[in-house]
Amino acid sequence: MNYLMKNYKPIDMSFDYGKGCYLYTHKKEKYLDALSGIGVCCIGHAHNEITKVINYQAKKLIHVSNLFNIKNQQVLANKLCKISGMNSAFFCNSGSEANETALKLARLHANNKNIKNAKIIIFDKSWHGRTIATLSATGNKSVQAGFKPLLGGFIRLFPFVRFSLASVQQKVQRRFIPPFTMDEIPVLGCYDFIHPCYDQDCALQFNGLHTSLLFSRSGCV
Repeated sequence: MNYLMKNYKPIDMSFDYGKGCYLYTHKKEKYLDALSGIGVCCIGHAHNEITKVINYQAKKLIHVSNLFNIKNQQVLANKLCKISGMNSAFFCNSGSEANETALKLARLHANNKNIKNAKIIIFDKSWHGRTIATLSATGNKSVQAGFKPLLGGFIRLFPFVRFSLASVQQKVQRRFIPPFTMDEIPVLGCYDFIHPCYDQDCALQFNGLHTSLLFSRSGCV
């Protein structure tokens, strides 16, 4: 009997081991791993150097609470910020958790500006996660079915439609900070949002998990 909660409908197939970019069933059938865990981990399977590093770390520490300073996290954060030009890095466990944090930062940005009833602009047909907040931000009614009432505070737009922030503000007839959370914006489309948000002191947020992991295209931001 399978005691796993049936929150997914998995394909009737399982894998025994992997090597490089290939997966193998217990019957030794070979498959090209083009999913990478849906863009979660793109480092391949059974890589000698990665296996060695994981084994080395497992012999020292498996987990330490962030109530304490964690040297390796600081080293990685420094390296990421030097490469990206960002001021700080936040580490978490999933894309949903990252987007939850982005939504909280958007609200915090508005509250720090003493702006009431702040709205977050999101796009239809987008995907932002399965938590109640990220599901509310997701532009897909089929995955939202059964989970209402969803959270409010969002303005939905059709993807990639050119617009002015002033026109959106007129529609809601109140002043607000409109942060963005979005899926896989094309590189050339980034600049359509950067300048209007910069001019009006809006928080611009990119949900770039898949663009950065699968395509390495987030460098333009």
